[in-house]
Amino acid sequence: MKAPSYTFRLIWPVPALVSIFLANLPLSADEIGAATPAITPNYTSASLVLLDPPALPAPVITSGNSGPMDRWTLVNSGETTNFYGVRWIANQFVALGQHNIMTSPDGVTWKSPGASLTDTFYDIATNGKLFIAVGDKGGVATSPDLKNWTSQTSSIAGRLFGIFWFNGRFLATGESGIAYASSDGLTWLASKLASNNFHHGTIAGSNLVIADGQGLTITDGTSSSHISKIDRMLDVAYNGNLLVAVGSAPDTVWISLDGLNWQKSNPGSTEGLATVAWTGTQFVAAGSNTTVLSSTDGKMWSVRSLGNKANIYAVAGHGDTVVAVTSSGEIFTNQSVAAVTAPEISFAPGPAGSVPQLEIKCATAGAKIFLSEDGKDPSMQATPYAAPFSPAQSETIKVRAYKDGLAQSAITSANFIITPSKTPP
Repeated sequence: MKAPSYTFRLIWPVPALVSIFLANLPLSADEIGAATPAITPNYTSASLVLLDPPALPAPVITSGNSGPMDRWTLVNSGETTNFYGVRWIANQFVALGQHNIMTSPDGVTWKSPGASLTDTFYDIATNGKLFIAVGDKGGVATSPDLKNWTSQTSSIAGRLFGIFWFNGRFLATGESGIAYASSDGLTWLASKLASNNFHHGTIAGSNLVIADGQGLTITDGTSSSHISKIDRMLDVAYNGNLLVAVGSAPDTVWISLDGLNWQKSNPGSTEGLATVAWTGTQFVAAGSNTTVLSSTDGKMWSVRSLGNKANIYAVAGHGDTVVAVTSSGEIFTNQSVAAVTAPEISFAPGPAGSVPQLEIKCATAGAKIFLSEDGKDPSMQATPYAAPFSPAQSETIKVRAYKDGLAQSAITSANFIITPSKTPP
């Protein structure tokens, strides 16, 4: 009886079919050229069908202009957990989210702290010597350097959405309109400032201006006043002269010179806005469906969509560099970032009589490849690729490559199909 061998059939791209027969076939070159896709009954067929890759996630060109807000990149943070806050603080970007606080000097390359964090964080502040992050269920963490974090036990029960270094103390704000003051992040004193939940805010001169969902609360740390004219506000920013508040529809943007008298601004978009920041050169607001707005004066706004259905929870900027974080664990930057080359999947020679091995390569030096065999898009938490392997069954394989400082690659997908032959008599 003739010893069994394999017909390897590689199809690329679809629908143009190119059959390549590889390794250990008892055929001459001429016979290979004349072969048909039909499988000889004495052989087992292993087919690798490479699927059309999706478009690269970045860069995203959102208009015909070439300004600093017209080109956005989905960068590789190495994380898949949700992000809820981002700040430019101590000459770097700090992104906060579920069990994680990440830092980046440029909005492109991100690092996680060495310590394991158990809380979900929303905001961060510093007095120059101590950093305090606050978040869900009264979560508080402190750090001297943004690298080494210590989770602190606090008596605060509700969520803390914002924290500020204000009038010589840390002031954390959150649910039920309560502010908590502390000098060290360990002992907190509560005071009632508003009747609504605090969201995010900004320091404007000698006052703290906080969006509370039903307007704005202005406080000097001791007494406070409430501006109810502008409803559904979620964040406010200040450039030293002008306050810009944003919130949900129908009136998503308001502006004021003194914090007391407010007028509507037409943002040119009906999408709800959750965040606004002053970058040093412009106001940047963002919200639903990865909508991003920018304005130098708070009156004339440019609108862009980053082509994603996720909601942007927070933005931060420094000069022309802007970072936006989403509820889906994504980090966008308006900096042009090269992407890792998409990996290639191919057959590798394997032992005679065995299922052929798959080999995965990436042309970007130093890139790490991750794969999934369950049809899900691979993240950096997926299985790392180390060497050629033999799938145990027919399956869909997806691979993606990552490298610090570069945008993640496109996903390469393939259907690996094993078709056993009939056993010859």
